[in-house]
Amino acid sequence: MASIQLHDKVFKPYIDRREVEAIIEKMAYDIAQIDDEDLLVVIVLNGSMFFATDLLRRIERPWEIDTMRLSSYHGGLQSSGQVEFILDVKAEVNGRNVLLIEDIVDTGRTLAFLHEHFKGLGAQEIMTATLLHKPSQRINDMPIEYIGKDIDDAFVVGFGLDYRELGRNLPEIYVLES
Repeated sequence: MASIQLHDKVFKPYIDRREVEAIIEKMAYDIAQIDDEDLLVVIVLNGSMFFATDLLRRIERPWEIDTMRLSSYHGGLQSSGQVEFILDVKAEVNGRNVLLIEDIVDTGRTLAFLHEHFKGLGAQEIMTATLLHKPSQRINDMPIEYIGKDIDDAFVVGFGLDYRELGRNLPEIYVLES
């Protein structure tokens, strides 16, 4: 893996494809233990689409899958702190357990927003699975039941994560060079 340039920034290799696959394999095993045939799996777009696809292909359960789209980065390197609602789920939520699939959790603001939203829709239990987690950036104690990997406070791209809409399709994860 060589460094790459996206727009005006250079990113160096951080997590290779083999490690990403091993993380997903372990998470899939753990998540497959959820004993709920009526579970609603919600993929938070755009960032988690590659992670969610690879994860859910490894889980042979007939769960309903829906998507929603939020934004909190607005093209920058740091979360704006404002969560913008772009697309909501279409599935019936009331009375169901929900598993949110996220690409990365840093501050936890988006996660808190999602929990409030799904509680308002009548969800019984709300669980979260995230590929990456930045514990040093957390400003709340929202629970995350399934964490792929804790990482330092660094801006990362690849495997769904982007910098100004580039880099999502990279099969490994890169970190911004300082």
